[in-house]
Amino acid sequence: MLSKRLVPCLGIAALACAEAFAAPVDSEPAPITAVTINTEWLWTPLDNSVDGSAFNRGDMSETAYWRELMHYAKLIVSLGANVVALQEIENESVAKDLSGLLGPRWQALFKQGRDTATGQDVALLSSLEYVEGSATHFGFPRGFLPGDPKGKSLSKLLGARFIHPADNRPFWVVTTHLLSRKNDNASKAKKRMKQVYSLIAAANGASIEGRLLLLGDFNSRPSDREVQVLVGSLGVSIASEACSRLGFSVSKSVNSSATEGFKKRRKGALVDHLLYRNLRCEDFGVLDLGGLF
Repeated sequence: MLSKRLVPCLGIAALACAEAFAAPVDSEPAPITAVTINTEWLWTPLDNSVDGSAFNRGDMSETAYWRELMHYAKLIVSLGANVVALQEIENESVAKDLSGLLGPRWQALFKQGRDTATGQDVALLSSLEYVEGSATHFGFPRGFLPGDPKGKSLSKLLGARFIHPADNRPFWVVTTHLLSRKNDNASKAKKRMKQVYSLIAAANGASIEGRLLLLGDFNSRPSDREVQVLVGSLGVSIASEACSRLGFSVSKSVNSSATEGFKKRRKGALVDHLLYRNLRCEDFGVLDLGGLF
C-alpha cells in the first residue's frame, strides 16, 4: 500500500485524483472522468461502532472525518469526475456521506464485503445514470491457480452498470482491493494471484463484454504478474501506460486550491490502477495525498 494516496482518474481535459488520473473516452465528445481513491482507514464516528474484529485504527473524530470527506468532495468536483471508486472505507454510510456532499445527482453504491478482520470495504459513486439493480459483488467467486485445488475469493469486490453519456449504451465499472503486500511472503503472493483469478471469474461469470472500467487498489505495480494477468485475460489497458503515450500531464484544469500540497508520484511505483477496455485514454496523471490528513 502507498501512503494516503493517489487517485487514478479519467477525463478528457486533464484529470487529477489521489493516485492517478486518466481519460478513457469514446470518439464522441462526452467523456468519462473516473477517479479511484484509497482513503486508508476512513472510519465514520457517526455509527457508534468500529468495524474490524482483528485489526482497525478506530474511529476518527467528527471534525477530522468531515474535513477529509470535504477535501475529497472538492477534489472530485474540481476534476469534473463522474465516476469515483473508494477503497478502505468502513461501511456504506461513508460512501453515502461523501455522495451527499457531492450533490443530488450523485449516487452511492455498496455491497457488503467479506473482510471481517479489518472491516475494510469498497464503494462506487457516480453522477452518471445508473442501471437499476445492476450493483453486485458477483457472488465472490473463487479463484484457482493451476494444480492447486484450493481456491480463494476476493473479500472486497463491487461492480455496477452505468449509461455512457456519449451514446446511452450501458458499460461496466468494477472496483476491488487485493491482498496487501505488507509482510509479504510466498503464501500471500499465491493468495493474491488467486484473487486475480477470482476477479477474472467474476467478469466471465457476469459475461462482461465491451466497455469496462476496472479500478482500485491492486497492491501490484504495472509490471507485476497480477496486473499483467488481468491485462492478458480481460483485454484491458493500463491507464498509466497507455495514456502516457498520448502525453502525460498533471491536471492543467484542476483548481489549484484543491490540489495544493500534492506531489507527483512516479507512475512505475503505482499499485492503484485504472484499467480500461474499448475506451480511448485521453489523459492520465498522478497526485499524492500524503501528509494532507
